[in-house]
Amino acid sequence: VRFLPDGRLAASGSWDGTVRLWDVEQEREVRILRQKDEGTTQAVSDVPDTELLLAGGSDAKLHLWNARSGRDL
Repeated sequence: VRFLPDGRLAASGSWDGTVRLWDVEQEREVRILRQKDEGTTQAVSDVPDTELLLAGGSDAKLHLWNARSGRDL
């Protein structure tokens, strides 16, 4: 689990291959980020930018998302 730099959202990696964004104050899930290809998300890292989120998967690839839009870059 990682907090995005603004501290309002947390990101968690899941064995189902998704990254889930959570609103910390409201204690609710706000977005599910899905990889373009199949794989298991094993680690989530924040990037020094409030818009980007980096995750590594079992497919040995890094996935970069725009956290606000949910777009897999």
